[in-house]
Amino acid sequence: MIVVDRVHTLDDCLEIRRVVFVEEQHVPLADDVDGLDPGCDQLVARVDGALAGTARLRLTEGGRVAKGERLAVLEAYRSRGVGMALIRALEARARELGCHALVGAAQVQALGFYEALGYVADGDDFLDAGIVHRHITKTL
Repeated sequence: MIVVDRVHTLDDCLEIRRVVFVEEQHVPLADDVDGLDPGCDQLVARVDGALAGTARLRLTEGGRVAKGERLAVLEAYRSRGVGMALIRALEARARELGCHALVGAAQVQALGFYEALGYVADGDDFLDAGIVHRHITKTL
């Protein structure tokens, strides 16, 4: 059973991100820990009580735009619905905050995952932390 909750401490989120982004994808720690975390809603997913994934929601443009960021799922829990549960929780939180769209930047190899959830990719590919991304948007 997957449970997604908002958290009040960053420790679990940062540990998951360290494993996924820094260890697996070789993203410099300074690129992941960007100083924006304290102003964001942090989500953590658990599978049968064990940490499985994380994501954060950041409001931009004076709180009018919701941006989903730092989606990371530990390898042992991939392809088990954890990423989908995190995205759905980000969308629900964005709606609660009065946002009508959720935007983000998806790694190009994950575009199919986002498109299956109703996101539309637009614009040109770009590098973020050395990984090719594309902007994505979903109207809520």
